[in-house]
This record gives sequence, structure tokens and C-alpha cells, in this order.
Amino acid sequence: LGEVPNLRNPIVQQGLFELRRLVNAIIKEYGKPDAIHIEFARELKLPKAERKKLAKENEANRKKNEEAINEIRKLGIPEPPSTDIVKYRLWKECNGICPYTGEEISPEMLFAENVIDIEHILPYSRTQDDSFNNLTLCFADFNREKKQNLSPYEMKERGIISEAEYEQMIKRVKKFDNEAKLKRFTQEEINTEDFIARQLNDTAYLSREAKVYL
Repeated sequence: LGEVPNLRNPIVQQGLFELRRLVNAIIKEYGKPDAIHIEFARELKLPKAERKKLAKENEANRKKNEEAINEIRKLGIPEPPSTDIVKYRLWKECNGICPYTGEEISPEMLFAENVIDIEHILPYSRTQDDSFNNLTLCFADFNREKKQNLSPYEMKERGIISEAEYEQMIKRVKKFDNEAKLKRFTQEEINTEDFIARQLNDTAYLSREAKVYL
């Protein structure tokens, strides 16, 4: 492993130095590994049964990614990047319909430049929530001109969309069969401090930086 990235958090920085030392020692002794599994902080605190459940969910997620890759290749993209894999899965989830506008998203639109955005339902800048359950698709012009740094509920409250448009949006989201996303679409308040405290503690931060580094 090469140089450790320069981070502002000294605890995380030191953790990456230790990670580098350990992995390089393993590579020297056994050769480069085929894969590395990172256990995130939230996983370490779970009881065994919950960890098994999470492992099953991770395996299911891996299979969904593989299925997405195979389908994207049929559309003429031989080696789809991770963003395209996420886009495809979100596209399948929303049944090819933009949840915000109700307009159809064709496969050609999906992978065209600056047409469709992967959008954070609750703004990332205010929540630090980059999970799949906080992501959906949105036409780029709507996202950048109207949605911007607001939640769906805030868009309605500020008159950017009407009550009727909001209700239609929620009807479309209910078809996702994803309660976590429906909750975000209907959430009235964003407790920024609560999100940041949960997402940016040192151990979780180290886990994420370790994944990027490795």
C-alpha cells in the first residue's frame, strides 16, 4: 500500500498508518489478497444473530450488483463504473419513473451525461447520509434548479412544489416498497447534529476511509 491520505482527523490518520503497516506485512508474507472484508463499527456491536442477518443482506446486495452489471453490459457498457451500477438499481427500484416529476426515464437517458442525477433524498451536506436508502434518481434540471439542498417535505412547505405534486410524489415512492425511503420523503425535520454525530464518529469515519484507501 502506498502513502496514506492526509486527513484532518489525527485519530483516523493514525488508524490508517496502522492499517497500512498490517496489510503490507500480510502482502509481504502471503502475497496480495484477492479481497479484504472490512467490519464497520455498527457491525462489531451487533450480536451474532444480527451479524449473520447483516451478512445475508450484504450477500443479497452483492448479487443485486452482479445482476445490474450484467444488464448494463447488455446496454453496451462493457465495464460499468460503480455509479452506473447504483443508477441502474435505483432505476429498477423506481420502475423507470422519476419520483419527483413522474416523467419516464429511458435506458438511454439513464446513462446520458447530465440528464439523470443520483440524488440524496435528505441533503448529504446536512445529514452525511450516503446510504442506498437515502438515494434515488431525479432529472438533473429539476434536482439542480428546484430540489437543491432541500428535503422533499421542505420543497412542499416552501411552495417549490404544490401539495398535489407532493402527494403524487409520495404515491410513486410507495411503489418502491422501501419504508426507509418513504420515511425520508415524508420526514418533516432534519436534525443535522444528530445525523453528523451518528455518521462521523472516529471509528465509523476510519472504516469509510479504510475502504477508500484499500
